[in-house]
Amino acid sequence: RELVHSLAASNEQRLFSKLITHGLLKHLWGSFRCMFLIEMGHQIVTNLVISYWIIFSLNTRTPDVVRRGLWGIVASQGVTEVFVFVWTSLRCYSHLGKKKLWIWLNRSFYKLLIGLGTVALAIVTSNTFEPEDGSAIILSWNGLWHWLLLLYDLRAFQWTGKRLLPIMKSVVPIAGMIVIMLFISLGFMHAFWAMDRGNIDELSLFHIIVLLFTGEHFLSEEELENMEGREMIIFLSIAGVFIFLTCTINVFIAVLGDCYDQEQERMICTFLKERARICSGYFLRPKLQVHGFFDSDGFLLPKPWVILSVMVLALYSLLLYMSAEAALSPWLAAFFLAAAVTVMQCLLRDGLTKDWKKSHLWICHEVSIEEEMFLAPDERDLVEHHGHISRIKKYILDQSRGLSMQVRNVAYNVRDFQNQMYMRMEMQRQAIDGLQENLRPSAQEEVMPPAPAHAPDGSQHLRKRQAPASAANLAVNPAAPCCDRCTGCSQCSTKDRSQNCDMESFRSELAGMRKSIDELGPMIREQCERQESLEKTCQDVVDALQRVREAADARKLDEARKLGRRSGGKKVLALPAPDARDGKVSEQEHDGADRPADLT
Repeated sequence: RELVHSLAASNEQRLFSKLITHGLLKHLWGSFRCMFLIEMGHQIVTNLVISYWIIFSLNTRTPDVVRRGLWGIVASQGVTEVFVFVWTSLRCYSHLGKKKLWIWLNRSFYKLLIGLGTVALAIVTSNTFEPEDGSAIILSWNGLWHWLLLLYDLRAFQWTGKRLLPIMKSVVPIAGMIVIMLFISLGFMHAFWAMDRGNIDELSLFHIIVLLFTGEHFLSEEELENMEGREMIIFLSIAGVFIFLTCTINVFIAVLGDCYDQEQERMICTFLKERARICSGYFLRPKLQVHGFFDSDGFLLPKPWVILSVMVLALYSLLLYMSAEAALSPWLAAFFLAAAVTVMQCLLRDGLTKDWKKSHLWICHEVSIEEEMFLAPDERDLVEHHGHISRIKKYILDQSRGLSMQVRNVAYNVRDFQNQMYMRMEMQRQAIDGLQENLRPSAQEEVMPPAPAHAPDGSQHLRKRQAPASAANLAVNPAAPCCDRCTGCSQCSTKDRSQNCDMESFRSELAGMRKSIDELGPMIREQCERQESLEKTCQDVVDALQRVREAADARKLDEARKLGRRSGGKKVLALPAPDARDGKVSEQEHDGADRPADLT
């Protein structure tokens, strides 16, 4: 109970980004949802009855028993709201202390006002069980506030809450603009009244407000011509339309749009905080222990609840009939219906929270999930967001992230291509080295004289090597002697020709490799230049973002200092430390992802 009340009263957004808080509030809402639906159903029926009174009751003749039944629904709703508010306030004071009581009263006083207004409407209409001529004002008041209360109750559901809460919360910070508009309206109102002091009444006030908000003048041409100070009236009308309708209203819309942007960014945390507030109220409700409505696992048994509902409707109808026939007070039926709704909620409060002090809540999630993703961008990136400026900052950050990703991809591709070029060049160098190793023995054999050989006549002589024969000579005389002493043996001629062919093929392959290396050189230089240009651009972007971040941090620090001076040293409400002995949330992580939490 203390933990949920601390969450409901805390203004720290980071508390609602924790996975343990998400799991706890989800479990609490799943348990208290039945109580909320019963209360909301009672509110919806009351709204329908009030709408019927406003639209159809004046021209439709309703049977007496039906009129009593509809009146009893409205009266029981008001009695229930007043009783629940008084009970929860006393419980909050006795269990949580005076400090938490003021927070609770500030958060739920509107229910007391609506409950008292509903009871007042029931008292005014208790004679005829329908609105009379003198109850129009209080009927109008209840018709307005009951529909607004129903709209506010829709914040508890996920589909409607995430869409309605940013709109509702964005209206709260614009109090400064409302003060400005109030003083401007008062200024023009007194200026118009000074020009016609004999006609100061509610109607003139209405005409001036309509002029300021819509630009429609309340004076006709004949009245304007016959009025003293006509020029001043014209000046005030033009100035009022320009200053209030053109300037002030547009600034008001811009401020409202900025507030909506901020609330939209922290939507998830705001939604969880509202659910914490709703659940904290149900912890203070009374509970009644009766066996037979829940099974051993804590689930609802449909049959006992259906029987209880039928019995409540039957007894309510009997009391209505007795009040009509036996002159019984109609308030008895209204109090019975209010007591029945309260008892059903007490049964649910006891059965749904049974053995919570001994139970644990296990939360399983992915190991890779990050809790910071639930925060608003200003909390996550430490950059303050303000409306249009926030969109500009967000655009810059998104563009910088996209550009950084592109630069990393291009740099990776350049490095990959460069490594491939280096590998190919290394392979070419190795091939050239191999060719040079193969050519070196042939060149040495071509330069060095051969060993002495015996001539055919038995004498020794040194073979004088000549230049290789051309293709034409070989074609004309293929058996020509290879030296001046040799008689032209076929073995020497064949060996020389094969060596010449090998030399030509080696030279052509070497020339091709050198050409490939020359072609790869400019490509590698071009890729290196591109990489240097991209690195320079990326560094410029990083420097610019760093300057933007430093400016935003400095601005945020200045505003935090101003806020600290305004707060006057007030203490920030902190969440109590977890304690397993008091039944509060405990957390355990095991290899990813299991966290138990005690519930109270």
